[in-house]
Amino acid sequence: MMPMETSMPAPSNYEMKAIQSSWEQPSVDFRKVDAHFLPLKSSSS
Repeated sequence: MMPMETSMPAPSNYEMKAIQSSWEQPSVDFRKVDAHFLPLKSSSS
């Protein structure tokens, strides 16, 4: 496990599936994924 992960909350199953689906489906709107993770990024910094 990487040290960074200890300071961050573990991604939920929903988040993991969202990431996985974005990898498998090139037609996915990445802005939706960014918008979903934006609150996490802003709160952690």
